[in-house]
Amino acid sequence: MNILKQFLKTIVYGKNKEADGYRAIRPTALVCFDVGAAHGLQPQWQKLMHSANFCMFEPNDEAIKNLKSMYSLCSNFTFVNCALSDHAGEETLTVTNAPTGSTILQINQDSEGFQSSDKNYFLPWKEIRISVDTLADISKKLSLPAPDLIKLDTQGSELKILKGLDEQRLRDLTCVEIEISLIDLYRGQDNVEDVISFLRQYDLVPYDIRVSRAISASSLLSQPLQRLVGSKSKDPRYNSCRSAEIDIVFFKKPQTLISGRKKDEILKLICSFCTYNFFFQAINTLERSVSENILNASEAASIRSGVNILFHANARKRRFEGIRLFIKNPLSFFRKFYWARFLWVTPPST
Repeated sequence: MNILKQFLKTIVYGKNKEADGYRAIRPTALVCFDVGAAHGLQPQWQKLMHSANFCMFEPNDEAIKNLKSMYSLCSNFTFVNCALSDHAGEETLTVTNAPTGSTILQINQDSEGFQSSDKNYFLPWKEIRISVDTLADISKKLSLPAPDLIKLDTQGSELKILKGLDEQRLRDLTCVEIEISLIDLYRGQDNVEDVISFLRQYDLVPYDIRVSRAISASSLLSQPLQRLVGSKSKDPRYNSCRSAEIDIVFFKKPQTLISGRKKDEILKLICSFCTYNFFFQAINTLERSVSENILNASEAASIRSGVNILFHANARKRRFEGIRLFIKNPLSFFRKFYWARFLWVTPPST
């Protein structure tokens, strides 16, 4: 079924067009680390399917088995069945009912995050002792290439995992997408301030945020309001819910690479911008590099062609996504309730 779905996506979206676009910008494939890859590539990375090499890290045995089945026809995927942290040793992995909730941190059952959550997401859970390793050590053991892009979604331990990457590889990162909880849920979890401060040391700055809300209309905490005001309490037009977690995407400062005249790093950055649909920034970085004589006219023409291909491939994908949403729920399409579903979507204010 997964293979069939991927085949249909290829027909609709045009895999060769996107691959051609990336090759026109930078012939060498990007390297992407997906840490916490339980359900496969996120939508913003799917356009890289045929233009990058992926390392998928996941501690859950069943999830790794599913990933290998999902990408069984792909030769550009490496699967690493291990848990990661800022140290090597042993930890307790809490395997939650939903695979995406599994964590090496202790879940605080008295916390606001747990009390306001859907308990079926977590319960029943089991605890198992596992070995943990650092990204630096596991990369050395498996001879993994240095990542250009990294996505981390590990339920509170993302910063610890980043700190387990060696200094040179941290400095070479072009793009980081990281999930951060805003509500207490795990003991010792990361916080926004520490993540941003740490990445700024490596000239990685935030460009976009995706928000996930805390209290759903079906949660226990929503019931008193529902009894008071009626069914309208479920309508997001009338009732705000606290942000529970955010995904932040960071990019390397273009000026850092331009000042250092790092041509290949600039090409990686332009590819990364296009992956998240920051086409303004991609072209701006290109033009500044041309003006500084880092890229010549022939190289610039090829890159412009690649950005143009990726822009129009994305536009076509968005049209099909709009049709899909309309078929699924016409009312939600017109209200644009899904506008923040993924990082690349157009906000309702534009």
